[in-house]
Amino acid sequence: MATAVSGTLVANTAQNVTVEVIAFGGEAGFAVTNRTADGSGTIWVRRDGQPATLAGSNCHPVIGSRAFKNPAGSTSVTVSLFSDAATPFTVEAA
Repeated sequence: MATAVSGTLVANTAQNVTVEVIAFGGEAGFAVTNRTADGSGTIWVRRDGQPATLAGSNCHPVIGSRAFKNPAGSTSVTVSLFSDAATPFTVEAA
């Protein structure tokens, strides 16, 4: 299993991403980074096993050039990502 996964989301399609999380001298965590430089394509992140949706319940927004960071609580984490545009992303141990 990878400690970082990068790709581009398909518009209007939820995508699950799983990464291995390693504690670096503290609590293990992960980050989802929206790699758009112009601020377009908000990514919605959900980590409770349900698919992410546009502005849905339990979904956290990540605007362009920003990251969503969160404790992992285990040695791997699976997140669901959704965007209404083709949006480049990275999910990684943090």
